[in-house]
Amino acid sequence: MPTLCKPAAGIALALLLLSSAQADELDVFGRPFSEKNMIPARSNVCTTQDALDVRPVLLRGVQPLYPIDSLLSHQSGSAIIRYRIGEDGKTTVLSADTKGESDKRKWFGNHAMIAVGSWAFAPGQRAGVPVAVSCAIEFVFGF
Repeated sequence: MPTLCKPAAGIALALLLLSSAQADELDVFGRPFSEKNMIPARSNVCTTQDALDVRPVLLRGVQPLYPIDSLLSHQSGSAIIRYRIGEDGKTTVLSADTKGESDKRKWFGNHAMIAVGSWAFAPGQRAGVPVAVSCAIEFVFGF
């Protein structure tokens, strides 16, 4: 199921410039951690074909930042991110496929890759042992 990225997330960058938040209180995009910027813990963000006894569980994940140029010009698009969750629960981005109305659609993929690369999981398990899992997620950037 695609995750919708709303323009309000892009506006958070402007608000951040006015904020005096400490560095340890900021997400990977430099936004203060807040409920509106986060994907709820335990959300099913890993579509996988891997056979598992226990699926990976999202512990912490941020929403991608809406690319500012696309936001200002009201452009929409999407990005499918393929990533791997390691035995340690850390993510490694493998690829991004983007769609959009302009040649700047690559920014949807770039921002989605940055977000996914910062996510933390309880790893998937097979026979009680943590295993690496290949996943995919689609982000839709729209109004």
